[in-house]
Amino acid sequence: MRDTILVVDDVPELCELIQLYLVQVFGWRVLTANGVEAATEALRTEISRVAAVISDDKMGGFGKNGSDLYFQRSVDLEIHSIPFILMSGTSDANFIETAESFGMHPIGKPFRLPELAAFLHGFVQTPVRKGLVPSGEL
Repeated sequence: MRDTILVVDDVPELCELIQLYLVQVFGWRVLTANGVEAATEALRTEISRVAAVISDDKMGGFGKNGSDLYFQRSVDLEIHSIPFILMSGTSDANFIETAESFGMHPIGKPFRLPELAAFLHGFVQTPVRKGLVPSGEL
């Protein structure tokens, strides 16, 4: 069952905020990773459960970024089929067009959590869990 979202960002607080929102409001199981290496390991160990990846593009101090993770994961056909949402502070039309041409789904930062959730739901179905009703913001 693909009931897990992998959130990757070099800012742990952002990972935790997205995790809290997706878990409490929508019932997703959410894994977080603070860099490409940790995200790659999470994908390897949780591949049967990961429904989508949400990754920041620019991750300072880690040497690799979200685009690197996308291309690294595209080598494995099972991982390649997982939707990849790329968060970026860049709203440049060329960046968005390039990301989309490679099959990524870019979303600009800053964004509101309901906007990210709506964007995510365009690619994956929300797990049905009793007692959870989607609402506004945290």
